[in-house]
Amino acid sequence: MTSRMSLYEKAHDMQAEKLSLLEQIRAIDLRYLNKSPVGEGAMKKILSIRDEVTSREVAMALIRDENPSDEIIENFLREAKITAALQHPNIVPVYDIGINKNRSPYFTMKLLKGCTLDEFIKTKPSIVEIIDIFKKICEGMAYAHSRGIIHLDLKPENIYVGKFGDVLICDWGLARILCSADTEEIPADDDSLDVAEVNHLT
Repeated sequence: MTSRMSLYEKAHDMQAEKLSLLEQIRAIDLRYLNKSPVGEGAMKKILSIRDEVTSREVAMALIRDENPSDEIIENFLREAKITAALQHPNIVPVYDIGINKNRSPYFTMKLLKGCTLDEFIKTKPSIVEIIDIFKKICEGMAYAHSRGIIHLDLKPENIYVGKFGDVLICDWGLARILCSADTEEIPADDDSLDVAEVNHLT
């Protein structure tokens, strides 16, 4: 009897594992729907998509080149991992990193609604608004520096100002990791970022 129950339990566990894998495959194919382009840069393009799992609109970054080199792919994923490691109210959050059904890498992040800083300045904001934005930019950069990461491409086009006062620093593609006594270095047990590797790709 014990032997039969053991076989049943094993069969049940195997079936559960198959269902779990099936759901994972389904999530990859059907999780992100209703894609539409919202922007494009030198290396990547940004799509507005609906995440069916969380029921929200997010942004998906994809490599612009249809046949990217290994170096381009590494740089793309490097940007995603560095940005994901920076969790701060004034740095754009990364939600997911993966490979789509075409075997192309992608990462998803907050869908930015508002305008870039250079566009916002043209609306002639008050001095109080300008100081508030400047303060938030400084707070975001101070946090990144405390983590030993510098942006290297900070400019108005890479800063988004939202409709409700939110300010987000974007595009960390040229970022570099520093390790010194003056920074809160990436923890030794955090293997998500290989300093020598990502800096070599900068």
